[in-house]
Amino acid sequence: MVLRITSAEIIPTLDDCKHICDLLGISNISYDDMFDELTLFENYVKSLPSISSKMVWTEFFRKVGLSEVPNLFKILSHVMSISSSNSFCESLFSLMNRAWSDERNCLSVNLLKCEICINKNFDFSC
Repeated sequence: MVLRITSAEIIPTLDDCKHICDLLGISNISYDDMFDELTLFENYVKSLPSISSKMVWTEFFRKVGLSEVPNLFKILSHVMSISSSNSFCESLFSLMNRAWSDERNCLSVNLLKCEICINKNFDFSC
């Protein structure tokens, strides 16, 4: 079950894709079409040098077009959205601990949430 492509020898199979769909709860996938999409991907990857998996998928979708491989794109968009670390979550806890201190312990949860959202989403200086 590998969706990381660094050479033409590591290509996801239909069983890999089915397993990923089961694990992630992805539905509405046509496995008949998926087989054709994987064949198209396999032919594309064989013509590439060894590059990072992110670049392989980016170039493949750019060249082929998302409308030609909707099932493969649906699976890959789920897989690529899974964070590889918890650093973002840890930074939110750090912000929360600074905002909700012993001195500021009367903040409501909603106000704290709003303050963290503003702090994370805006880079304005005073």
